[in-house]
Amino acid sequence: MPVTAVRRRQVFDLPDPAPIEVTEYAAEVKPCPGCDIKAAGVFPAGVESPAQYGPEVTAKVADAVLGHHIPVHRATLLVMELCAVYLSAGFAASLRGRAARLLEESFLPAVRALFVTAPVVHADETFTRTAGATRYLHVAATERLSLRHAGDCSAATIDTGQVLPHLSGVLVRDGSPDTPTWTTFCTPDAAPTCCATCAATTRRIPRASCGPVPWPTHCWEPTASRPPPAKRAVTR
Repeated sequence: MPVTAVRRRQVFDLPDPAPIEVTEYAAEVKPCPGCDIKAAGVFPAGVESPAQYGPEVTAKVADAVLGHHIPVHRATLLVMELCAVYLSAGFAASLRGRAARLLEESFLPAVRALFVTAPVVHADETFTRTAGATRYLHVAATERLSLRHAGDCSAATIDTGQVLPHLSGVLVRDGSPDTPTWTTFCTPDAAPTCCATCAATTRRIPRASCGPVPWPTHCWEPTASRPPPAKRAVTR
């Protein structure tokens, strides 16, 4: 009997997790026949412990803990179930510090370089809990970038973000009289940056309550009826 039609159905599934691979590195130790001083071989870069997890396991755990903000214990169980590998919660917890150091060394310099050339940068601060204490969380942001660091409200601490003192565009800030340290970014010694007051702040805080505008004459003054175009673009 001839076939008149073919109907197909597809089922997508995953195979069973592959068994974990163990790679052993051996560094030979050889004595000098003349002086008996021993010379040892060098292990490959990244192989630093007698037993450790490799880059693939590390990446999956880091993705669960840091990329998806899953609590450490739950992230450990999740990766164990999906990858059929035994993990310790202590290893998962240690990845936060390792990731922070790697970001500081390689990723953050590139982000700061993008901020320096941005035409408009918004800066603000809020409160956060860090190391058991309430600290200021300083934020620099554009339409596509954000960079945050914690500390006090001093100008030196704000400078540790390594963004605002080097700007060449427009700095948009809330203009609050409680943060006089913003004036350090519009001084003749700083980069040629203009300051603009956030339009939301302009509408929220009456001009009389702010007092005199402490920024130089080249900066934009807050005007409730007509905020500058850059303000509208940043706050819409």
